[in-house]
Amino acid sequence: MVYKITLDTNCFFEYFERNPENIEKLITFQNEGKIEIGITTRVQADTFGKRQDSPIWQQIKSFHCVTVGSVGRWDVSYWDSGDVFGGEEESKLQELIQSCIGKNAKKINDVDHLIGHIINKRDIFVTNDEDDFIKHRDCLQQKCNVRILTLKECIEFLIS
Repeated sequence: MVYKITLDTNCFFEYFERNPENIEKLITFQNEGKIEIGITTRVQADTFGKRQDSPIWQQIKSFHCVTVGSVGRWDVSYWDSGDVFGGEEESKLQELIQSCIGKNAKKINDVDHLIGHIINKRDIFVTNDEDDFIKHRDCLQQKCNVRILTLKECIEFLIS
């Protein structure tokens, strides 16, 4: 089985700015055909607007992975990005996710990461975000049937 892994934005900050070792292991797994690495369209929103002085978005664009669309939002989505018009399913997902991580306008990109991951039927959401995802992963697993692992946990899972 080829696992579809979706990387949260913070994985790229670790890769490009702190510790590349874990992502390099995932790249090896992808090159071996064990996983498919994807990013949601919110990675651009998380990096481009906030870090225009940093080359990280250019580095991410050169990273070999698939782009996973999420729910379209004004001032975030753009044509041909892969984002979709939201409907009843996406609204229910947003409510379920927010019931776990909280309703906060600053967290909407985090919500959209998971919506994109779920509606595209991906297997493992990889993040090191303790506050929004790791701390609430049991609730998210129960309500949204989403598997959330840290980078280290994901690698351990793939090795076993």
